[in-house]
Amino acid sequence: MIATVRNPGQVEQALAAGAHHAVDTAGDDVAARILEHTGGEPIDRVAELAFDANIATDLEILRYGGVIATYATGAAEPRIPYWPLGFKNITVRFLSNDDFPEPANEAAAADLTAALVAGDLRYPIAARLPLAEIAQAHELTEHSAARGRVVLDIEASRSS
Repeated sequence: MIATVRNPGQVEQALAAGAHHAVDTAGDDVAARILEHTGGEPIDRVAELAFDANIATDLEILRYGGVIATYATGAAEPRIPYWPLGFKNITVRFLSNDDFPEPANEAAAADLTAALVAGDLRYPIAARLPLAEIAQAHELTEHSAARGRVVLDIEASRSS
């Protein structure tokens, strides 16, 4: 798995979280730097959280018949490069966990919980706040002020 991150300081975090390689998108020619890790071979799949910003890069790195599974975009109505996608026979899957079948959500929650308990998920925590400070937690996440996850600590809230 090759992760992309917003800046060079996040590369180590991505590797610690389990990525085999990490490429920061702050520099030039992101596609070429990604393909360096594959020996120049196009890739099969992209899990995309910035569809609008990264579609051109995705087109450069995907093989013919590749798949983009996207679950977020900055623009509500992003430009879709129809012909480049069509000529490469790219499948685009638009995902929203609100629409996943409940058994799939339950299986994902069980798998994530097991990975967390096993120590396989390692995310940097930028802030740990009691539930009473939920508004501040939202501010941190909405304005990208936090480098890492913002966690609401319910146990700390109960003891206060």
